[in-house]
Amino acid sequence: MTPLVTDGLVIGFEPNTGDDFVAIMFIIISTISAVVCTYFVGKFGQKHGAKKTFYLVGLLWSISLILGIIFIFSTPYILVGFNIPFIFSLVMGMVAGPALGGTWVAQRIMVVELAPKEKFGEFFGFSEISNKASSAIGPLVWGAIMLTYDVIGKVAYAWALISVGIIMAIGILIISFVKVNQS
Repeated sequence: MTPLVTDGLVIGFEPNTGDDFVAIMFIIISTISAVVCTYFVGKFGQKHGAKKTFYLVGLLWSISLILGIIFIFSTPYILVGFNIPFIFSLVMGMVAGPALGGTWVAQRIMVVELAPKEKFGEFFGFSEISNKASSAIGPLVWGAIMLTYDVIGKVAYAWALISVGIIMAIGILIISFVKVNQS
């Protein structure tokens, strides 16, 4: 999120108006919404299970990514103030925060639902290894796409976001085939 809001050529806020301060406030708002709203995602997960929580998180990510992609393709920068792009950028940040926190919540609920109690350690260990792999693969895909920045400009950010959306859609598709026995 940080490169998207601090690079004045992408979703960056209006130039020469303290845009670094606005970008920092945007990230703080997103972080606070992640902390506060992730609790509610966890409550949703307790009530409805991991699969439905992943679907909710996928919806939140979709909203956030779509808003980001629209901003990149349609606005040179966002004017700070009471206007549609600025309000939607705040919504994007407030939705991305719980989506990020909700991803971890749903993942932990899924492990608890799938793993036998005596194997929790092994399942959580495997889960952490997959987290490390995705922490490497995601930036590699993002970086490979961003190598085109000098050629296609800020649209490279949009294509990078689209690639993230595709990877998440594949993950949701895979999760849809997982059979979970809830007790």
